[in-house]
Amino acid sequence: MTDWAKVQSESTQVPDGLSATLERLIRDGNISHGEKLPAERDLALMLGVSRTSLRDSLRQLELKGMVDRRPGRGTVVLNPAFAGVGPDLLSKLDRSERDIREVMDLRAVIEPPITARAARRATARDIRELHAIVEKMERSSPDQAPEIDILFHQQIARATHNPLLGQLVEFASDWINESRPAAGFSDQRMKRSIAAHRRIVEAIESRDPESARQAMADHIERVIDLVIGGNDE
Repeated sequence: MTDWAKVQSESTQVPDGLSATLERLIRDGNISHGEKLPAERDLALMLGVSRTSLRDSLRQLELKGMVDRRPGRGTVVLNPAFAGVGPDLLSKLDRSERDIREVMDLRAVIEPPITARAARRATARDIRELHAIVEKMERSSPDQAPEIDILFHQQIARATHNPLLGQLVEFASDWINESRPAAGFSDQRMKRSIAAHRRIVEAIESRDPESARQAMADHIERVIDLVIGGNDE
């Protein structure tokens, strides 16, 4: 259990203050990766700082890949060995290294097993959110669909309750956004995507990891055929 009074004392003795202290404690293992931090209001009181100062410090740590922050779940400390893998990796790869073929190949490798894990670990709330996203896509226009599609895939990764997997899918989503055309989905692609998403959610809801893995693999293969092969019949 982290001694937050000690953190408060140390943060007043270093030039960069709270953010630097928290980063050092995470890297040294004094704040364990996987640990969920207290709620912002409580933690600000423990540390004797304003919520604004605390929020700024946590935002700096999030940008460095030291913590993962989610509305409704709070802040979880990540493994410092992976710090910098996210935004820094994205910035190091130029457009030629983020070719849409490689991006889609990455998705084909990582997303089916992630979906299988979601089938094992998803809570009832996770499944409700997946259903809500599919229903939102059904009500959306084709130009809104790509953004909702990204939310769907990110929510599946979150349903694994492994923040690193969630980050990995988010980074892949960033690469997809940079690589693909700005145009929205065609009506036909919308229908196909919604049907595929429903099959994936049904497999997750049924707690069937193999069916979930296969449903996601089939979906990505169809997307690859569309994006790279131009087949949108």
